[in-house]
Amino acid sequence: MFLSIVIPVFNAERYLANCLDSCLEQDLLAEDYEIVCVNDGSTDGSLALLRQYRQAHPNLVVLDDSNHGVAVARNHGLDAAKGDYVWFVDADDAIAPGSLRRLRLAVRAQQPDRISFRFVEFTNAIPDSSALQNRPGKAGVSSVCSNLFRRDFLLQHQLRFSHPELSIAEDCVFMCELRSHPHSEISLDDILYCYRQHAGSAMHARGSREKALRTLNSYCKAAVLIRDCYVSDPQHRELNAGLLLYHVHSALTMLAAMPRKQAAPFLAELKQEKLFPLRGLHYPESPIFIQKRSGLRGLFDFLVMHSATPLGYRLLRFWYFLFRLRS
Repeated sequence: MFLSIVIPVFNAERYLANCLDSCLEQDLLAEDYEIVCVNDGSTDGSLALLRQYRQAHPNLVVLDDSNHGVAVARNHGLDAAKGDYVWFVDADDAIAPGSLRRLRLAVRAQQPDRISFRFVEFTNAIPDSSALQNRPGKAGVSSVCSNLFRRDFLLQHQLRFSHPELSIAEDCVFMCELRSHPHSEISLDDILYCYRQHAGSAMHARGSREKALRTLNSYCKAAVLIRDCYVSDPQHRELNAGLLLYHVHSALTMLAAMPRKQAAPFLAELKQEKLFPLRGLHYPESPIFIQKRSGLRGLFDFLVMHSATPLGYRLLRFWYFLFRLRS
């Protein structure tokens, strides 16, 4: 079998049918690929919808599990996968039309350990083929969803999502660990993945204080793990530096908006790990987190960029203090 598409599912009923349809409406025979859906303890109608699709599509596999998070769900799907290659897809996203045939042709030509490709972001309707042709697409350097992996390579190097404690950035850490192992790779300019932006997604969710602290803790822990990859993987030092900067600055931006007593233990952790202030990095020319905006938003972006210095962090805290006074 050519491919296993692994989809972790948690309370994704609203978008799940779109995702499954995009995987099923492909120009590849059903016996050439499988869709492994791991229900991660959903409390909505996701499981019922999966079982409904399973009755109509023999190449769809449904695994039912209790809620352990996306990392464990992906590992569960990987363990069950039978394809030569594995593609991790999120349940609220979609794959582009014709993706599987394009990937099959690339594999037949070279059989690499990894194939990377481009993605686009969307909010409402999934872009069709003509819409995708008019968009430049982005390279997903930190996302597993914009990569195809040879399953034997993952098994050989025991590459798994080994940090279930991370509520975000678990795939970024996975990609850093993967790049530290020599492997063959080809990059496609094709847009094969469609990433849905919405308020409920993992990277955009805003919610309780508990969620905010969990996100902050994940940023801090991910920064430490990426720092270790940065030190041990000189071949990808600039890329890892950009990812490290992103997670450190994300943590500091959240900390600057919090009361000082609440932020203190997280700031102490970053200082202990020598991540604040950040020194001695080979800074990339264009860090991936920089936003090119003007006016007050541009000033805010400048402060975030320099938040990893003591003065920059103080200025960012002052920014939030002024914002609270005005609100």
